[in-house]
Formats: sequence, C-alpha cells, structure tokens
Amino acid sequence: MDSITVTVQLTPEDIAQARRLNRSRTTWVGRHASALWVTLLVVHFLAIYSVIFLPADVWVGPFFLVFLMNGYVVVDRIWLWIRTRRAFKHDPNIQRPYTVEVSDFGVRTSAYAPPSQRWEDVKRWTQGELLYLIYAPDGTYHVVPKRFMPDATALGEVLRERVGPAV
Repeated sequence: MDSITVTVQLTPEDIAQARRLNRSRTTWVGRHASALWVTLLVVHFLAIYSVIFLPADVWVGPFFLVFLMNGYVVVDRIWLWIRTRRAFKHDPNIQRPYTVEVSDFGVRTSAYAPPSQRWEDVKRWTQGELLYLIYAPDGTYHVVPKRFMPDATALGEVLRERVGPAV
C-alpha cells in the first residue's frame, strides 16, 4: 500500500464541522436530529393553530414549547459556532499545520493528539461531506479535511479496507 500523506491547516469552519459530525455520530441528540426537527415543525404548527383558532388564555403552552424548541436551534447552530471560534482563537495547537500519514503501520500524525496509532487501535472512522474523522482509542479524533487531498476517495477506501465501514 502506498502511504497517503496530507498536510493540514485547520480553520474554525473545519473545527465546527468536525464537532457537528462527531456529535451527530456519537450523541443521542445527534443521532435523532431529524426527529427533533420534525418535532420543531409540529410544535410551530400547533402554536400557529392555537393563535388562530383558540382563545388567548390557551396560547401559553404552545408558545412555551416553541420557545424551548427555538432554544435548541440556537444552541445547535449559533452557540457551537461561538465556542468553536473561541477554542480556535485560544488554542495555538489547533492553529498549527500538521501532517497525517496513513500507511501500512497505521495512522501517524504530527499533531498534539496521539502521535501514532496502529491499525488495531483505530476502532472507527467517519466521513462527512468535507472531512474525515479518524478516532483514537481514547475518543479523540484526527480531522482530515478533504480539500487537502488530491484524491479524497483514496483515504476513505483505505480506512474502509483496514478498519471497516464508516460509523
């Protein structure tokens, strides 16, 4: 196998996408996000229905639910972005370029995360539209944006062959 070497310079957008991708694969809320969005739409419909057809004293319940569901949207979209920008600004390790090498040995990186992992230690990986996440045994992950690779599918094929299907 030819080794794949990628030099990566992360941006705040990369970190935000990696956190969303990780959360969507590893948390209950992330795995059920579509159900939460459908619930949000139903609650908004009920609130509009109650304003149009019900007396004013019945509005409080649906509007409270709309308030809670909109709070979820704010936390999911806006607060994650604010936290990511702050983390990127205050952590010089994230701002430094690093190299990821995928070879017969496993995954080696020059980042501050675990410097090398044998293939036996890589238990899972996932792929988003713009990046790959390769997980270390302790739950941390290496972020590899696809824009730095000449052939973005090659890394996915190697990971699929060595580790198994993406999570």
